[in-house]
Amino acid sequence: TEQKVLLNQQSIIGDLGMGVVWYGLFLVTWYILLREINFSKRTVLIASGPFGILTENSGSILFGIIANPILGTILALMIGLVYAIFPYLAYLLTEHRFPIRNNPSPYHYALIPLLFFLFWAVYGNIIHPFLLSIKN
Repeated sequence: TEQKVLLNQQSIIGDLGMGVVWYGLFLVTWYILLREINFSKRTVLIASGPFGILTENSGSILFGIIANPILGTILALMIGLVYAIFPYLAYLLTEHRFPIRNNPSPYHYALIPLLFFLFWAVYGNIIHPFLLSIKN
């Protein structure tokens, strides 16, 4: 049987909606960080890519690197680039709108994976099951 790679196996519209929620919350997570802390654009790029590799398709991108190192690495780099570029571009376009913020300390850098994990856990355990329960 054919297995679709979708967040919502029943509907492409539902899948697109879930994608909007997922990526929207990813941007909200960055907004929470950037409104108070003056992270560089490079930090946004470097932190976002690995998050995408670890979480995209429930971690199967990371498994793909192990299963097929050449093709898996190419796919992981593409996924990482997508996750890195869209918050980077959003920050590039809106950075001038942020007020004067604190320069990052080592503590602030530790907040990035902590908030990413919190976002991932809340989405996976609460939001995603709720969205799946909605009938299209």
